[in-house]
Amino acid sequence: MPLLLLQPAGAGPASTLMSEASGIDRLLSHAAESAAVHRGAADEGFAKEIVGGLDADYVMFAAEKGDWATAMKLSYEHARKAVSMLLLANGWRVPDQLGKHAKIAEAVTAWISDEDGNGPRLAGSYSRSRKARNDEEYPDSRAPLPDQDALRQLTLDNMRLVRRARRELGLADDDAIIPTSDNIERWRSGP
Repeated sequence: MPLLLLQPAGAGPASTLMSEASGIDRLLSHAAESAAVHRGAADEGFAKEIVGGLDADYVMFAAEKGDWATAMKLSYEHARKAVSMLLLANGWRVPDQLGKHAKIAEAVTAWISDEDGNGPRLAGSYSRSRKARNDEEYPDSRAPLPDQDALRQLTLDNMRLVRRARRELGLADDDAIIPTSDNIERWRSGP
């Protein structure tokens, strides 16, 4: 797909955000139509700083220890922040309110719904991660966590979302942040 320079309506100076038009256009269209997503000042520099600084080492450490529940929760938080920063880079935000995480999940679905064959699966994984995280964070739900294989897949998919957000923001495309067996082994070996 062609790369385009995008500027949301009323965003002021032209944004340098490079993106595949279809994904970012869907995200911005969703933001404009959602009552839960508010207009604000665009801050691409801050967004890049936050997403570029998301530390995959903690996810890798938990994965290397076989603690996929912790790896999934950490990767979910990374993915949530990455999508929030995509919105911020384009002058949108989801304010702190009840249901904020669900509203970000809706933005994820809009963003990658038509991206290659993996988009709907990744969006579904993100939503399942949100539910699993809530079930563990708020134990009164008494819902069991997914099994280890499912937690591992959710972790991988969340970090794939982070990787996509990095690309959307023009940051280095780093496949090593996804805790596959090979990446865990390379991480374990050190630099």
